[in-house]
Amino acid sequence: MCVQIAEKMSKHLFFVSQSQGRNVIYRFLGTTEQSTSARALLQSLCAQLLINKGKHEDVENLPSSFQKLCDEFNNALNRSNDVDIFLDSLDQVQTNPYSSDLVS
Repeated sequence: MCVQIAEKMSKHLFFVSQSQGRNVIYRFLGTTEQSTSARALLQSLCAQLLINKGKHEDVENLPSSFQKLCDEFNNALNRSNDVDIFLDSLDQVQTNPYSSDLVS
């Protein structure tokens, strides 16, 4: 049932956003090991925001440290006033600050 609700919500968000000329970024989290990584999520979101702005070449230059990715994500959001982000199952993302995923 929750999957069906998320699917309906994402379709509605897509319809509303597209009708207003906005971009939509979806991430369905917790379905694979990679999709539970906070760093991988931030890298993916930052990359998509850059691609949406036509900055494909900048994707290769994204930082690898978690803190720098957080900063980049914040900056990218500040530059993107035409995007809606839908994150399903955000509670599945590992947020342990001592996780090796977040350190480097």
